Amino acid sequence: MEDRNRNIVFYDSDCLLCSKTITFLLSKDIKHQLLFSALTGETYSKIKNTIDLTQKNTVVLFKDNSFYSKSTAILQIMKVLPYPWKLLYGFIIIPKIFRDFIYDIIAINRYRWFGKTEYCFSGNADQGKYFLP
Repeated sequence: MEDRNRNIVFYDSDCLLCSKTITFLLSKDIKHQLLFSALTGETYSKIKNTIDLTQKNTVVLFKDNSFYSKSTAILQIMKVLPYPWKLLYGFIIIPKIFRDFIYDIIAINRYRWFGKTEYCFSGNADQGKYFLP
């Protein structure tokens, strides 16, 4: 599959919850439709001026030439995964304001609840091909 057909997940590079989430996504994305890059990485640096997302407390997904953030990004990522994970996309029917409220509570407390890491997660040797600088 060509890179232009893949989706890029931008994540917080020092958040343990984010690292565990990326590990989960790598294990479930059997069609390898997702690529990953840190919000502090070169790839995000090149595009961040083209979008109105300057927060560091959010996940950003680039999919189908569009950018998604917060709960919408999470649900769009789930939609890419195989059954049964794609069923979680059904939560899109919950109004964004409520979904993002819950997302923000988790984002604000993520270091306290899950911890912090000193290095940017980039997978193991086999997974390295799914990470962008």
